[in-house]
Amino acid sequence: MEEDFFLHWNITSLTTLDLSQNNITKIWQRAFYSLAYLQILDLSGNRKTTLDSQTFSYNTGLVRLYLAKNSITDIHSSTFQTNAKLNDLDLSGNKIVSTHQYTFYKNVDLVWLNLGRNSINYIHPSTFANDSKLSDLNLSGNKITSIETETFSVNLELQWLNLNDNNITDIHPSTFQTNSKLTALHISGNKLTSIKPGTFDNNRELRWLNFEGNSISEVHRSIFRNKNRLRHLDTSRNKITLINPDTFIQNRELTFLYLQGVNIKEITIHHFADSNSWKIWTFRITISRS
Repeated sequence: MEEDFFLHWNITSLTTLDLSQNNITKIWQRAFYSLAYLQILDLSGNRKTTLDSQTFSYNTGLVRLYLAKNSITDIHSSTFQTNAKLNDLDLSGNKIVSTHQYTFYKNVDLVWLNLGRNSINYIHPSTFANDSKLSDLNLSGNKITSIETETFSVNLELQWLNLNDNNITDIHPSTFQTNSKLTALHISGNKLTSIKPGTFDNNRELRWLNFEGNSISEVHRSIFRNKNRLRHLDTSRNKITLINPDTFIQNRELTFLYLQGVNIKEITIHHFADSNSWKIWTFRITISRS
């Protein structure tokens, strides 16, 4: 797409532009220069490998930007710096290997950010430091090995966090301590060997918790305490051998519990004391006979 491409069409008042599912490989720096009123831009499903640092610099009213399913490998730290109104940004399904700590610094209205299915191996702890409105964050399907304790510390509005299918080996107990509004946390398909006591102490709004497909051998009896709203819990395909009888005693709203593919040898009615007050609908477990 050449520079000032849309200026010749006399459509400078355009607010929505869908260019998805094409074979666009290059977009010139000033291709969207004349579209000062643009709010929604969809460039997903193309063949772009790079983004010029000035590509969206003239689109200051941009609210939604979709760049999913391209072949983008790198994003300059200033690519989105003039897009302060950006609310929804989808960069999933690319080949991004890293993000600069200031890439999203100017996007103070960002609510939804999707970085899933890339090749990111490290997230700088300041990456989301100015995104106080961030509610939904997808980092799944990357190569992240660790999460710094302050990575989500200013994201007080965070409700949905997906860390599935990375290479995370450990989560510090204070990682989610400021995310009191968190309702769904997905950390399945990683390399965790344990969940430390206190990790979810401040996440009392949790309704959906998934750490299926790790190498966790023990679930401390206090891990799910004060999680009165927890409805969906998946601990399947781990190396758990023992569940203490009072582990789920406070999870009265628990509706779906998955324990398949673990090494538990015994589970009794005492694990579900006062079960008449429970709302559980689905309970799946594999009992080890070895």
